Amino acid sequence: MSHRARLAGAILVLLGACSAEESPPLGVSEVTAYAALPGQPAGVAYFSLQNSTPGAVTLRQVSSPEYSSVEMHMTLMDDGVARMTPLDLLTVAGQSAVIFAPGGPHLMLMEPIEGLATGDEVTLVFHYDYDGDLDGEGPGLLTVRTPLLSR
Repeated sequence: MSHRARLAGAILVLLGACSAEESPPLGVSEVTAYAALPGQPAGVAYFSLQNSTPGAVTLRQVSSPEYSSVEMHMTLMDDGVARMTPLDLLTVAGQSAVIFAPGGPHLMLMEPIEGLATGDEVTLVFHYDYDGDLDGEGPGLLTVRTPLLSR
């Protein structure tokens, strides 16, 4: 085997080992962000959070450079009336998922920056803590981008 072939093989093994170790404990999929309705100050975002590790992952905050703030909320029914209540944090147990959807947990996208329009890409940064025993446990960031849709 040539020196280049051995070197290429070693690099592939190292890259495979790195990618397995570096994959974040928190996964985000099915992200959908909607612009605010006319006359309203906030849009909304929905997604699925997956924790494929044995330890708990705690979502502490979601931020976005396209909004003055992003708030996590839960919709609760009170005497037949839907009410939103803020979520300070959300813990995703090991080997489980939490769905952010209408009628449940969701993100409120508060006060968009000027010039943000339907079709523009928005960035959501998930700030979390991992309680497992992987290298690098503790605070983590996961960034996703999605187009802004109209409702």
